[in-house]
Amino acid sequence: MPTFNDFLILLPEAYLTVAACVILLMDAFLKGGQRVAIHWLSIIVLLVGAWLVIDGQPATAVSGFSGMFIRDPVAEILKVFSLLTTALMFIYSRGYLRDRFPALANVEATTPLLQSGAVDSLGFLELMTFLSEEFGITLEDEDFDAANLETPGKLADFVERKL
Repeated sequence: MPTFNDFLILLPEAYLTVAACVILLMDAFLKGGQRVAIHWLSIIVLLVGAWLVIDGQPATAVSGFSGMFIRDPVAEILKVFSLLTTALMFIYSRGYLRDRFPALANVEATTPLLQSGAVDSLGFLELMTFLSEEFGITLEDEDFDAANLETPGKLADFVERKL
């Protein structure tokens, strides 16, 4: 039977799991402009996770759950490295993603999808295949026209015509 100490040595992992679930739930209910908070909250969660790993580092290797979980200095170094590297990646990628995919920030019915780079040629094919499978639409050669995917509004009109 697991003891309280078994759960204590899992604290950083448990914290990250719960925090990731909370962030995903928050993201599902936030609007486009509010999602910048999710970005910074994710970075804070990663940094707190790294702090929990560093602060809770035992002097010697410990195990829990009948030896199925081992916490030792090498594992701690790898965890801290992974968490800090991920946080840095989030920080550095923010500008790239904002510049590369500006249309994804606030997609509206009139947002140009192909011209903005939000959807590329492979994404166009994947989207048309998804629509065919999801809505039971039979696609003809003339349906694979960029005009059908120019904006989300035109895409919705295309699906309505095919239904």
